[in-house]
Amino acid sequence: MSFIKNLYNRIKPDDSSTQRNLSHPRDLQLGDMLSFGFTALEGISQSTFKVIAINRYDLGSNLPNKVTYTLQNATDTYYLSVINHRGQEHLELGQALLPDTVAQIFDIEQFALLFDSDSGENHSLERITEPTSLSGWTNAHYQQEACHQAYI
Repeated sequence: MSFIKNLYNRIKPDDSSTQRNLSHPRDLQLGDMLSFGFTALEGISQSTFKVIAINRYDLGSNLPNKVTYTLQNATDTYYLSVINHRGQEHLELGQALLPDTVAQIFDIEQFALLFDSDSGENHSLERITEPTSLSGWTNAHYQQEACHQAYI
């Protein structure tokens, strides 16, 4: 009888199959699934994504590290961050763009000044056009507020 009792004590249900209850986006882990409800942004509305990477950016000085979650579904990849702006938390969602797409949106020479340390800070960029594939994802005007070198 003790042999059977010991056998059953060693076979325990796998606790990894239990669902976690996420109370904040910062609780996301690799492999988690994330679903968006209805949004005006094309590509994420009513879509489900998997967290495939978590990156931490060290912005230096006394600034807090920035954590970015890479979200992917069958066709698209997006980047999600939680930012604190003047004491309020906001979600920041973006996508990577190739240089050809950036050149469609901005005057590329003006855009390049953002990365030129000799040109100063606080640059202002006006959108030239918004590609159909990015409808709702860009603004007409951008203002650089700071310049930081980041380490990933």
